[in-house]
Amino acid sequence: SQHSPVLACADKKKICLAVWRDKRKKTSDNHLYGALFSASATTITVYNTVTVDTGGHDHISPAVASDGYDFQVIWKAKHANGSNVRGVKVFYSGKVESTVQSISSFNVDGVHDPAITFSESMGMYVAVWADKRGGTKTFNDIYASRIDTKGVPFPADAKTGGFLVAGTGRPESDPDVACLKDRCLVVYTNQPKNLPSKVMAARLVFTKTTYQVLDKDLPMANASLRVWAPAVATDAKQGHFVMAWRYDVSSAKKYIYSRIFIP
Repeated sequence: SQHSPVLACADKKKICLAVWRDKRKKTSDNHLYGALFSASATTITVYNTVTVDTGGHDHISPAVASDGYDFQVIWKAKHANGSNVRGVKVFYSGKVESTVQSISSFNVDGVHDPAITFSESMGMYVAVWADKRGGTKTFNDIYASRIDTKGVPFPADAKTGGFLVAGTGRPESDPDVACLKDRCLVVYTNQPKNLPSKVMAARLVFTKTTYQVLDKDLPMANASLRVWAPAVATDAKQGHFVMAWRYDVSSAKKYIYSRIFIP
């Protein structure tokens, strides 16, 4: 069985990479596979199939981004006693870098929902995920890591297994990230106690070597019922971020809402 497809395109090479989890090895574990292809108005041409990772244990929740030439794939790697976020560079030719990198710390309480984007102005990837390593093991916090175009986490981030973006003491999940010049916006679901979930955000500001987390826990969407599963992208021409999220009005009515955020 095949699940969880994700897609990114390398505009400089005019090629795209689709990645998914796959049980073709006929074991209880998922592994990651992909396909490189190009598309015109009338045809899709598949150039190469890719084996991203077939190591031991379960590999799920892939995410992929491109620097315009090659690709960075990250995913949740489940182990017998925990999980972490791992990643690898995939070249536009279909070659997969031989060394799989650990993006997050190994965590017995689990990591979830990895997402990734590329900042062209900073020349680096930014990965985010939900992680239970915080002060309370009951709830997830949101963490991030910078990754260079070789697929290697920045040394400072590798040392700590990522840096804290949001930790409100309540459950946080479903992070997504987009970057505009030297600024990134991380959006996520927050679950207050005895109240419907809401969508919140944090701003990240980068130099070539440092980062700063600004405006933690910015409210982006509140409602009398559940809002969750946010996504974010950039409109570089207009210079702002665009967000969308799910709004569950009732068990029978579910809508998608959106808004613009000007940094």
